[in-house]
Amino acid sequence: LQVQRLKKRKLGLKEKARSRFEASVAEFDGVLAWVVPDAEILADVHARLADSHENLGSLAENPVGAEALAALEAAVRHFDEVARRKPKDSGNVMRLAGTAFRLGSAYEAHRRHEEAISAYARSAELADALREEERARGADTEPLTELVGKLQFQTAKSLRFSGRDDEAVQAHVAAMETLETLRGVNGFSAV
Repeated sequence: LQVQRLKKRKLGLKEKARSRFEASVAEFDGVLAWVVPDAEILADVHARLADSHENLGSLAENPVGAEALAALEAAVRHFDEVARRKPKDSGNVMRLAGTAFRLGSAYEAHRRHEEAISAYARSAELADALREEERARGADTEPLTELVGKLQFQTAKSLRFSGRDDEAVQAHVAAMETLETLRGVNGFSAV
């Protein structure tokens, strides 16, 4: 169903796709009202709501406008609910981090720097925790490492825009160190 909707969006049926995603949100909100408190079912419903809101955000005329911002905020709230119920779901953490990245960018466009910092930092924490778990299992952590570095960089940029220069420098150094681990380089200093 979601794939069909995305195809409609790509085929120029933007309004029809928007209408379908809005109907999906209404239906899944209704499901939340009567569903038994089963963690697996709730996680699935929240994931579908997050996906629907995320798609509504991408269908907005202005990707950082008020409509997109509200949709991204809702998507992040629902991804957070999935993360609360399934903290080791790496796919959800990656989606949450990616959506929070877009949300942070929208906050930046509205000069809401503190909210951008929170969005980026929250996602970086989740991604970093998942990266450590994956590392302990011996799994490939490269995609998560890259994501953490990008989120650290965006946090640094937001800190700079908010006038918190010392913290921005520290965050930039942390981002460089994180990204350089992908190349096996170790050792940056703030000086």
